[in-house]
Amino acid sequence: MPQFTGATFLGQLVVPELWAQYINNDTTKTNRLLTSGAVTADDVMGAHLQDPGRLMNIPVLNDLSGDPQDWNDTDDISIEGITSDEHNAIKFYQAKAFGQTDFAEQVSGAQVQGRITSRFSNYWQGQDERLLLAILNNMFLLDDMQEAKSFGFDNVQALSAGNYLAALSRMGDVATPSLTRLVVNSATVYAMREQNLIADVQPSQGATVLTTYNGIPIVEDDDIPLDADGTTTMYAMMDGALRYSTAPASQNAVEVTRDSLGKGGQSALINRRIVSMHPNGLGYDVTQPYVGLTVNKLETATTPYYKIVTDPRNIGTVAYKFKIDPKYVVTNINTKAKKSTSTSGTTSGTTSGTTSGTTSSK
Repeated sequence: MPQFTGATFLGQLVVPELWAQYINNDTTKTNRLLTSGAVTADDVMGAHLQDPGRLMNIPVLNDLSGDPQDWNDTDDISIEGITSDEHNAIKFYQAKAFGQTDFAEQVSGAQVQGRITSRFSNYWQGQDERLLLAILNNMFLLDDMQEAKSFGFDNVQALSAGNYLAALSRMGDVATPSLTRLVVNSATVYAMREQNLIADVQPSQGATVLTTYNGIPIVEDDDIPLDADGTTTMYAMMDGALRYSTAPASQNAVEVTRDSLGKGGQSALINRRIVSMHPNGLGYDVTQPYVGLTVNKLETATTPYYKIVTDPRNIGTVAYKFKIDPKYVVTNINTKAKKSTSTSGTTSGTTSGTTSGTTSSK
């Protein structure tokens, strides 16, 4: 029996009749949300990733509070303490291996092993983007988050400037300049251009043009879900809205294994790592399962795994759910969703004027 199975074998590779160099088909995922600055490194968590356990407890000292007392020379001055809270962060233990058979490389001429080695970091970046989106989605399954930090979830309406501003009001008087980016599917940008809602700003000569709305830069990322009927979500985020850290496994973080007999000879490259991504102002609800928690489970969860553990004003993410015209929905370009032939053709531009003043509780 071979030591392992699943490696790239000859049947998965093109065997050219006329030999030509293989062309690398790189993924077109941009991962712009992950690299936008909304996620920043957390040295505190990073220093403890390799410690035993699956939970990290982050103690937090709260601010001073209480009423001042009357000062006189007859009463003692009373002393009060300060309170603390605890944020719980989950550690995701992840492993992935890719391999190839000797025979497949020999006959096909494909440099599979080199390809695996050069693209592993890009693979992990894509997985981190998945984790980020799964956390954002799960955060807003929480009723308290929908109430305090979202707009449109209970009554999805056409994209409008008025409803957008209603969403930003969930930050209170710390919205500006705290919110530094609007993260949207690219289809939303085209819908906003149709409504003349955005501007292109040239910061300086030779610099990249910034696309902005109400002075806030827009980050386009087609990993933001877009439904067939045009329903999508915009995230307005501040710098460091989520904290992130990753560390290699303490032992055998990167390993090459060799099976000289199985499948005619095969090799595999294995990566093992530990990741934590923590939304500021929320903590993991330890009453929910976390042993063996994977990104897949987080993506498909129908109950929230997080809870608010601080002043909601400190939570640096606001979600605005809305609809755009389905004409902007393009399967396998900006979404995986397939449009139905019965999808309404009502445009967001024609309906926004009647919906911008409508209020929603969430």
